Amino acid sequence: MHPRLLGRLCLVVYLTAPAGPLLAQAPAANAEPGYLGLIADDRNEQGQGVRVLEIVPSGPAALAGIAVKDLITAMGGQTVRDMTDLAKIIGASSAGQKLEVALVRGNEKLIKMLTLGKRPPPGERRFEQFGQIPDEQAGTAPSTARRPWLGIRAKPLSPEARDALRAPVEAGAHVTEVVADSPAARAGIRVDSVIVALGGQVVDGPATLSALVQAADLSKPQTIEYYYDGAMQRSQIQLVEIERPAASAPAGAMQETLPEPSMPEQAPADMAALQRRVTELEARLARIEEMLRSLSPQQRETDPSGGPALP
Repeated sequence: MHPRLLGRLCLVVYLTAPAGPLLAQAPAANAEPGYLGLIADDRNEQGQGVRVLEIVPSGPAALAGIAVKDLITAMGGQTVRDMTDLAKIIGASSAGQKLEVALVRGNEKLIKMLTLGKRPPPGERRFEQFGQIPDEQAGTAPSTARRPWLGIRAKPLSPEARDALRAPVEAGAHVTEVVADSPAARAGIRVDSVIVALGGQVVDGPATLSALVQAADLSKPQTIEYYYDGAMQRSQIQLVEIERPAASAPAGAMQETLPEPSMPEQAPADMAALQRRVTELEARLARIEEMLRSLSPQQRETDPSGGPALP
């Protein structure tokens, strides 16, 4: 996985799972999502950690004494080289869990004790959804990176869609588009599927699914669970990496689903042939117009069957 595949990430992340008091461990299915409360970036750190860009006021990071410009190098006893490492640690942690945070502030190395909180309600969030922040919102130029790819677009499951799709769940990622020959398509996922779990972790919406995809182990298939036409489906899905720029997405939509459109390889040749054809037709039209101007009015009214032959 690319060392900087997540780019800029708002780590008010809410992946599920509890663990021990200091170390991130295996998650439990019914865990309350953990919340860190900071915005960080790794793109200028050469794999040495993640730089804190913003602290959510009164959030877990702020209460732990973490400050803007701190470089986080370890958390929960695990090395943090980049945003991928940090996302995996938060993804294996739960609200109320205590984590030891190692950081560098200026020339000083510090240790902070942080207690993960519960994610705030929508009206109190710094950004409307958790996970990766589009660069347009963060104020920087878009970047290109290799990132794990599922191959769908999804939106939160609404009560109306839940009833129409006969999905017996309160929350999930409602699939609205599937890319042909993508990992999702090969796993049998179709439009109007409702994804509820990936890799054994609960999916309560597109943002959770996006974060789980980003943190997934690409060396092995993942189990994906979803409802389709009222029936539970379970299949193995092998995620892949693709290279594409960071892009914005509507609030609540999954942010890393579809690749950027590209022209087919044969397009330049097709365009050249089309241009030649247009040129030929323009020349023929010019000859016809010249012939019509040379005809007398009587000739122009001649029956087409007996009229002059046109080029």
